[in-house]
Amino acid sequence: MALCLVSGVAALETVGYWLLFMHCLTTTAEFYMVEAIYRRYGTRNILCMGGLGYTHPTLWRFSVGTVLITIGFPGSSLFAAKVVFLSSMVGVSLTMFVLLSFCFLVVLPLLFMRIWVPIWFGQGHRGKGGDITLYEALVIGVPLVGGVLLGFGPVGLAAIECTSSDLA
Repeated sequence: MALCLVSGVAALETVGYWLLFMHCLTTTAEFYMVEAIYRRYGTRNILCMGGLGYTHPTLWRFSVGTVLITIGFPGSSLFAAKVVFLSSMVGVSLTMFVLLSFCFLVVLPLLFMRIWVPIWFGQGHRGKGGDITLYEALVIGVPLVGGVLLGFGPVGLAAIECTSSDLA
């Protein structure tokens, strides 16, 4: 985001603002997801959690969606922003493009999955309370839907087309 915002190139600044907005949207879902899980287990210690996919399947589905949006899975808003950003980096520096691509597309997703997979499928205890509540589903679902619609919905496609033509 910082590279985009200080570049002085209008198209990259647009991508930077888009990344900033998408980051805010996905972080909202992440923090609330952690809070929803905390309410079930009474701790934030991930060593005490596990088996969310078996004991709270709907909450698990929402957490998977949150993680996929956050890591920039294809079809999400961050994926679209990363594609535009990384394609613009090719013209700036091929080394920076390769380094940032490796970081954004390999290292960060692997780190996220390494944290979440034990929570989803590990050995743990059931925790308190039932599955996700309607309120939790709404609070987490709105950023998730926004993360997809703003990625490859009309807004995301227009931003990609506009930015790509400005960078060319």
